[in-house]
Amino acid sequence: MPPNRDPHAELAAKALRGEVRIGISNEVAVQFFMYWDRSQIRALIGGPVPAGMLCIVGLLHWLQIGVLAGSLVACAFVLHWWSLLVIPLQFVLTAWTLAPVRTVSGWLTVVLSIAACICLGLLHARGASAVVWLILAPLPGWIAGGLYAAARAGLRTLAMEHEPLFNHLETIGALRVRDSAAEPTVAAQTGSGAAWELRIEENARHLPAIEQAVRDIQLGIASRLLKRYLTRGIGGDANRLAHCVACDLLLDDEGMQSMHDFAVSHAAVIANEVEEAANDTEIREALGIAYAAQTMAVWWPTSAGMRGSTRDASEESDRILSKASALDVRIMNIVSLWGKETIVNLASFAKEFREAGH
Repeated sequence: MPPNRDPHAELAAKALRGEVRIGISNEVAVQFFMYWDRSQIRALIGGPVPAGMLCIVGLLHWLQIGVLAGSLVACAFVLHWWSLLVIPLQFVLTAWTLAPVRTVSGWLTVVLSIAACICLGLLHARGASAVVWLILAPLPGWIAGGLYAAARAGLRTLAMEHEPLFNHLETIGALRVRDSAAEPTVAAQTGSGAAWELRIEENARHLPAIEQAVRDIQLGIASRLLKRYLTRGIGGDANRLAHCVACDLLLDDEGMQSMHDFAVSHAAVIANEVEEAANDTEIREALGIAYAAQTMAVWWPTSAGMRGSTRDASEESDRILSKASALDVRIMNIVSLWGKETIVNLASFAKEFREAGH
């Protein structure tokens, strides 16, 4: 009998052999080490982040801030007033250094910025001042490049070692897998890029469809539970009980609040029914998909800069992971499962699940 295959282990082996590329988002990589909730990280990798990785990323992060602050002090008090021009130039050069795609307009911006600073200030420099100025200008960009490279490498290593983290990153749009034999792209090579950013913005436009799919799954669960409770002869409370259990399963606080008095007085009953509902095979599968959809809905707007903060997204994502863990529900990696058809298949599944429950 052939041994059981582990798809994640096979993917990790291919990545080590260079057969596939694992692209990681720059922003998410740094956020993971600096801002993600530690309890969420433990749930995803089974323990704390290795101290060495945290030290390297943290050191580079604070070094970049220190260099910017030190440049301001040095230029204002040690060099001459015109040296303050290095500050905006540092931001321009840092943005250019980290730019995934260096367009013609980007090149022109850098060239014109340097030319303007030279005309306005550098021509007045003498000796050591000019050398210090020239070193300070690109230094933050170099440090930022090292910061993102270290964070990407660390997060990529952890993702290949821990399948739950890999699935989570792929679900929130922060990780991509590409065959090395395919035509190289900026996103595949750097883990970022114009194609990556466009993909995040495109993902964010699907939020209404994702939220509707979660509502459909919640309605489908409530319908199934209502039938079950009516069969038991619960009577007038059946509808309210089904509503509260479905809201609890899908972390719908507003829906639960609408039945506040009933939810408080029947808290123990609802808790028992939640566990029983999660043991139902059909509902359990739907919850695994719904939790994945909720995770996407939490992270995609943050990645696209539409709403919310990384800290808020991390806390809400941790809440979803905790709920799934408490119910022993496996959050499905629907992005890997359905690929480009993720949104279409999610909406189709949710609609069919809702209609089948009536």
